[in-house]
Amino acid sequence: MKPRTPSDAGENGTALLEFVVMALFILGPLTAMIIDFGQILNVNNVITRAAEEGALAAGNAKPPGPVVSSAISGAKLDAAKATTTVSAGAVGGAQGSLVSVTVAYDLSGLCFFPWPDFILSLTSVTATSTVRHF
Repeated sequence: MKPRTPSDAGENGTALLEFVVMALFILGPLTAMIIDFGQILNVNNVITRAAEEGALAAGNAKPPGPVVSSAISGAKLDAAKATTTVSAGAVGGAQGSLVSVTVAYDLSGLCFFPWPDFILSLTSVTATSTVRHF
């Protein structure tokens, strides 16, 4: 370790300033990205569960839309951004036939960063669940 000279006196706050600049321009956006992807994963889990509950309702000859909306609203998400589609069979189909419920959720307004500009597949989250009629 070299002895301190009078010319080093003006560099006392340089390390602190460099850390603050690094924290603002690197750690801040990195933290926001982690939060964004956490929110997207949470929405994915909620939509997957909502599709499963909607498929179970459709398998019992009930309309899946209200069940899906209830599951999404219960997770504190906007149910108006969700689209529910029934395919691969009818809601009131024969016993043992397949019914498939697909739920798509629009991610607009959810994230800090404009992810769809960079990753086109992040405009919505989609989940599909298929069950047999009971």
